[in-house]
Amino acid sequence: MSRSRLVPGAEVVPVPGRGLALRTPEGEFFTIRTGNAREDALLALLTGAAEAPADDELERLVRAFEDAGHLATARPHTRGPPHAGTSGSSATRC
Repeated sequence: MSRSRLVPGAEVVPVPGRGLALRTPEGEFFTIRTGNAREDALLALLTGAAEAPADDELERLVRAFEDAGHLATARPHTRGPPHAGTSGSSATRC
């Protein structure tokens, strides 16, 4: 059984025609700009179905979630020094 890595009450949801969005515990929605990362791979990471990011783009996205306080548990970084490549936001308010 996989365990979500998101904080309690947060959820990533698909938005038809717009990609993925993060629903925060407070009920706000943010568009997730996945760049070149596959949405299904990001969902697998955030739901706990995958252990480590498969590429740099997924690593960037997971670090952005972590930096913004949306991850419930710390995880080992698999690429580069901590917080490398996290300039700019990966989510925008819907």
